[in-house]
Amino acid sequence: MGKDTRPTHEAGLPSNSIRVRIQLMPKSRSRRSGRKKSRQVKVSRKRLWTFRFAAAIGAPLLFLLALELVLRLCGYGFEPSAIVKFEQLGRTYYRENGKFGWRFFPKKIARHQEPYVLPVEKGDDSYRIFILGGSAALGTPDTAYCFGRILQVMLRETYPGVNFEVITTAMPAINSHVVREISRSCAEHEPDLFVVYMGNNEVVGPYGAGTVFGGISKSISLIRARIFVKATRVGQLLTALTESVVRKKYDPVVWRGPEMFLKEQIRQDDPQLQTVYKHFQRNLEDTIRIARDKRIPTILCTVATNLRNCPPLSSLHAANLTAEELEGWQQHTREGAADEESGDWGLAVQHYSAALAIDDAYAELHFRIGRCHESLGQYEEALRAYVRARDLDTLRFRADSRINRIIAEVAENHKDRDVSLVDAVTSFEPMSPHGIPGEELFYEHVHLKFSGNYLLAGAVYDQIGRILPDRVPRGKPSNRILPSEAECGRLLAWTAWSRYTAKGKIIRMVKNPPFTNQLNHEDRIRRMRQQHQALKGSMTNPVIEEADALYRGAIQAAPSDWWLHWNYAGFLMGPPADPPGAARQYKKVRAIVPHFPRVYVSLGMASASTGQFDDAARYFQQALKLVPHKGDVHYNLGLTYHARGRTAEAAAIYRRALKLSPELWEIWYYLGRSHEELGEDERAITTYRDGLRWAPESSELHFSLGILLAKRKRVDEAVDELRAALELSPDSVEIRNRLDELSRR
Repeated sequence: MGKDTRPTHEAGLPSNSIRVRIQLMPKSRSRRSGRKKSRQVKVSRKRLWTFRFAAAIGAPLLFLLALELVLRLCGYGFEPSAIVKFEQLGRTYYRENGKFGWRFFPKKIARHQEPYVLPVEKGDDSYRIFILGGSAALGTPDTAYCFGRILQVMLRETYPGVNFEVITTAMPAINSHVVREISRSCAEHEPDLFVVYMGNNEVVGPYGAGTVFGGISKSISLIRARIFVKATRVGQLLTALTESVVRKKYDPVVWRGPEMFLKEQIRQDDPQLQTVYKHFQRNLEDTIRIARDKRIPTILCTVATNLRNCPPLSSLHAANLTAEELEGWQQHTREGAADEESGDWGLAVQHYSAALAIDDAYAELHFRIGRCHESLGQYEEALRAYVRARDLDTLRFRADSRINRIIAEVAENHKDRDVSLVDAVTSFEPMSPHGIPGEELFYEHVHLKFSGNYLLAGAVYDQIGRILPDRVPRGKPSNRILPSEAECGRLLAWTAWSRYTAKGKIIRMVKNPPFTNQLNHEDRIRRMRQQHQALKGSMTNPVIEEADALYRGAIQAAPSDWWLHWNYAGFLMGPPADPPGAARQYKKVRAIVPHFPRVYVSLGMASASTGQFDDAARYFQQALKLVPHKGDVHYNLGLTYHARGRTAEAAAIYRRALKLSPELWEIWYYLGRSHEELGEDERAITTYRDGLRWAPESSELHFSLGILLAKRKRVDEAVDELRAALELSPDSVEIRNRLDELSRR
C-alpha cells in the first residue's frame, strides 16, 4: 500500500502541517513577488527619471519656499518694489522705496529716487505721468528743476482743469535693467503715461559692460534671474551672507561718482558693447510691453549730449597699432596741435587727418578735428567729428549714436501700440550755436541746465498734447499759451541762489577724475570757478530780496510742493542767515514727506546753528532710524556731542562714522581734534595721516597735522605738511603765516 499522506492529529497537531506551510508560503510570496515585478516592469524609464528629477528639484524648492515664508514672517529683508505704502496721519499713501536700489548696488552706496507721495485713490480729474530714466532725467544737480517738474508747470498752466501728477522716478547711475523693474512697479499705480529718457548709463550701469556693479552676461535671462533672486528674502539673505564673508572685488567701499569707472574702458569694437545694445533694446521693448498690458501710452525720447564743450573722458588707440605707427601718429598730432594753437586751423586739420589715416580710433583726435572745423565755419563737418568723438569715448557715460538709433527704431516699430517718439537730439539743434549742442544747454557731459530742461519739457509737452485722451478738457486757445522759460523759472523759484548752488555742485563733480582727463580741463575748471565766484558776488541785498520774493510767490501758488519749501529753506540757511525761518520751512517739508532722511539732517543743522544741540541730536537720531548706514549723519551727531563737551563720546561716534564714510575728510579732522583735546597727540597724528590717505587734497588735514607736528618739535615734518596745505589753499593767510613762522626757526 502506498503511504497515507493525509494529515494526522497526533499530539494535537498535523504531522505535516509545518511542512505544508513551508511549502505554500514561498509559493504564495513568489506569486505576489512576481506580480510586483510585473508591475515595476510596466514603469517606463522616462517616467522613473521624471519622478527622480521632480523629487530632486521639488524637495529643495519646497525648502526654499518654506524658508522664504519664514523670513517674511520674521520681518527679514526689504520690500523689493520701487513703490511702497506708508501711513501718515491715519491715511495711506504710496511713496518711493528708499531700499529699492539695494537690489542693484552695494547697500552702503546704493542710489535712490528722490521723495514723492501718491494718494492711494487717484482722483477722477487726475492725469498721472511717470518719468523713467537716469540722472539726466532726475535733473542732476537739482531735481527741483528737472524737465519733469517744468513739464508739470507747463501742463498745469495750460490745462487748469486737470490735476497733472508728474512723478519723476529716475535714479542716478541706473540703466535699462533697473528702469524695467521701476516700470513694473509704476504700472501698478494707475499711470496715464510713461515718459522714458534713458541711455546715458547703459554701459556703466548695473550689468553693463563697463560697470563696477555686477558683471555683464550675454544671457539677459540670466541677468533677470539674478535680479529676481535679489527680490526674494532668501536671495537677500544669501547676498548678505556672501558679502559678510567675501567682499566682492568690484564692490566699491564708497561712492565716488564717475571716478569709480576709470578702469572700465570699453572700445567701440568690443563685442560686449554689442551685448549691451541688444540688452538695451530688449529692456526698452519689455518696458513698452509692460505699459501696453496696462494700456498705458509711452513716449520714448532720444538722449541729447554735450558735443561741443565736452571732450572725450578717455581715449584708447587701436589695439593692433605698432610702435612705429604710434610714433607717426603722435608726430602728426603734435604738429596739428601746434597749428591749432597758432590759429592755423586748416593746416591743423591736414596734420590731424594724417594721424587719422594711421589710427582713427582715438576719440580725442576727432574732437580736435571738430574744433578746427568749427573754427573754420565748417559746421556740418564739425558736428560729424564731435559725434564721432563721443561715440569713440571709451568711458561711456553719454548715450551714443547706436543707443539713439535703437530708441528711434523701437518707437517706430511700436508706433501702432500707443508709442511715440520725442527726438530730443533734433529738438536741441536749433537752440544750439550752429546746431551743435554745448554748454548753453549742458553743465558738463549730459546733465541739463534749466534752459536744456525747458527745451526737453517743451518737446514732451507738444507730444502729450497730441495724445491726451478725450476725458482731459481742452482749454481755450488763449489759455493754452505755453509758459516761457522765465515764467517756468518764476513758478519753480529758479533764482540767482539756485544758479549759484547748482554751479557749485557741478564744480565739485568735474574737478575730479575722469573729467581731469579731458582736453583743456584746467582752463574749463578755472572758467567755471570764475563764474561761480561771479554768481556769489552778485548776491547783493536787492538780489537776495528778489530771490526771497520769488520763493514766497512760488510757494503761494503751489503750497503743497515740498521742493519749493526745501529750496527756500536752503536759501534761508544761506545769504539771509535765518536758521529759525529755515527750520519752519523744513518742518513743512517733513509734514509732506516724513520719510525723507535729509529733512531731519537739515533740521539738525538748523538747530545746531542756533546752539540748540539737544534738538539737533534728536533730529540726527531720527535720520539714523531711516538711514543707519549713512556715515555723514553719524558724523553730524558726533558734532553735537563734541559741541556739548562730551568729547570721548563724540570720538566714538566719529569712529563709527568712518567705518561707513572713510572718504569724508571732515570726520578725520574732527576725530583728530577730539584726540588732541583728550591729550592723545600721537593718536591724533595717526588719525590725520590716515585721513590724508583717503583725502590727500584736504588742506585742513595737512594744516592740522603740521601744527600738531610743530607742537611735538618735529619741525621738518611740520614744514612739509604746511607747504602741502598752502599748495592746496594758496590764498590762506593763516597757513602762510604759520609756515613763515616755522621756517624762521
